[in-house]
Order: sequence, then C-alpha cells, then structure tokens
Amino acid sequence: MQIKIIFKTIEKSLSNKASLTIFFIGTILFYLINVILSKYSVLISLYQNYGFVFFLKSFFLININFLETLEISGRMSLIVLSVLTGLLFSLIYNRGKIISSGKKKRYGVIGTFGVALGFISAGCSACGLGLISLFGLGGALATLPLKGVEISIIAIVLLMVSIYIISRDMYLCSIPIRKSKK
Repeated sequence: MQIKIIFKTIEKSLSNKASLTIFFIGTILFYLINVILSKYSVLISLYQNYGFVFFLKSFFLININFLETLEISGRMSLIVLSVLTGLLFSLIYNRGKIISSGKKKRYGVIGTFGVALGFISAGCSACGLGLISLFGLGGALATLPLKGVEISIIAIVLLMVSIYIISRDMYLCSIPIRKSKK
C-alpha cells in the first residue's frame, strides 16, 4: 500500500512542467559533474593546448562517449544515481512548494549523503571513481571486494530512502484530528 502512495506521489510530482524541468536538469547536472570530475585533467589539457572552441567540441564528444569508458556496473550506477538525484531534486522542489513548515526533516541529510556518495562513487575504479580521484584515492577503492561498487550501492540505497521519506506523506493532510468532548 505504501509503495503505491510513493509511486502516485512521484507521478503527481513529475506531472507539472517546473518539477519535470528540475528532474531533467538535476539528472543531467549530476551526469555532467561526474564526467567533469572523471576527466578534469584531460579537459584542462584540451583547453590549454587547443583553445576554447576545440575544448567545447571535445567536451561534447567526451560526454556522449563517457558511458562507453565505464564497466557495466559503473554505467548502471551512474545512470541510476543520476535519475535518483534528479528525482530527489524534483521532490524537494515540490515539497517546498506544498509544505512550508519550520520543522527540520532528516530526509535532507540522508539525501545529501546519498548525492555526495554518488559523486564519490560514480564511475569505475580503474579510472578513479568520480570525486575521490581528486584526492588521489581512486585506486584505493580497487582493493574493496566489489571494486568500489559497494559505495555506489550505499549511495543508491541512501537516495532511495530519502525519496521514500520525502514522498510518503507529501500529499497527505497532517492536521491532527481532535476528538470533541460531549
């Protein structure tokens, strides 16, 4: 029963143009940031050696072909994390529009950790997993039993939990019902 409510909430949230736009922008931005983080040294070199126009052409081609450079687990995790991040941004946007209460919720913290782990883990251990390669720790994840896929799984679970928490009661009335005294 609860899962039906979640899917109805997601469907209702993505039915308006603004939240659908936020979904696509969030999905694409997550993907692009992962491409930039994985290929930053190549991109900087292209810009410095060949100029801005060649850099833009190359950046476009690198984005198109980036998934082909990853193993199947890296491809799947990057696609899933990108879609879940876009969905989370869209749901947060709708939640902000619908409910403007001063209560602090934990879904923001969980979602933040999920997105952060997604930036760290998206990619493959051979090419230095996303953001973690900036710190020189990309190869360290290759020593993990699943070669760093564990971090992607944790990120996906955290994002799914965050989406569940934010969407389970988004369109439900939260006004307490008082019993009248007679």
